[in-house]
Amino acid sequence: MLDNQEFNNWCRTQHLSRAAQALISEIRSTNPSRRVTGGRKNVCGSYPSRKMGVTIQFESHRNELACIYELENDPSVLEYYDQPKPIELVYLAKSGRKNRHQYTPDFFIIRTDCALWCECKTEQELNKLTELSPNRYCKGSDDKWHCPPGEDYARLYSFDFQVWSDAQINWNFQQNLIWLEDYFGYSSEIIKETEKFLIVNIVKNNPGITLAELLTNKDINVDTVYWLIAFNEIYVELDKVKLSQAETVLIFINKDVA
Repeated sequence: MLDNQEFNNWCRTQHLSRAAQALISEIRSTNPSRRVTGGRKNVCGSYPSRKMGVTIQFESHRNELACIYELENDPSVLEYYDQPKPIELVYLAKSGRKNRHQYTPDFFIIRTDCALWCECKTEQELNKLTELSPNRYCKGSDDKWHCPPGEDYARLYSFDFQVWSDAQINWNFQQNLIWLEDYFGYSSEIIKETEKFLIVNIVKNNPGITLAELLTNKDINVDTVYWLIAFNEIYVELDKVKLSQAETVLIFINKDVA
């Protein structure tokens, strides 16, 4: 999380109005505006966020939790908050009647270059909603889902509004993040420098060595290898392979070499 000085510096770089700064400050300093509830088709829960130092609520394992994993591990995401205070949506119903109501997005996200509200929906939900309320949800010319009234509200503060669909989920990446999750909590102090040096040198001298080949070395601790992958000390294309299939995982010293 950002400290006060870092937050103030970020606000200055974004050239935010006083109203925008006040709104973000309120979101950052208050608890979620509602408690999430599950249903027959989704299981709610909370995720212990290392980035935020608190638990983050989700209403669906297959959608919101997947979004949380990406937010948690995206270096461009500085902070994210679940169930922020409601915002006002104004749009025309299919009947032509003007709708105006309060709505609670799933997340408010502070990135290095912007701030935005985020709503998570499945493709199935969005296809139904765009039929029922085409002025609230629609697919744009960029082939992405949009919420025009949410975007209109966000624009008042020079923020963005994102509709995050489950079609965007890379399940290889998700499974790999779950595989590595325990290692994100490891301190670098428990990693032996001699082991790290050995692994890094093997990978440097053998670009594209498979994870299976690397782990055959009896002098290498498997936990050290996974820690180095988790913290990008050695590089694996986590969106394209599965760490559980070690013989297919190619390892490089960095992304450029890969």
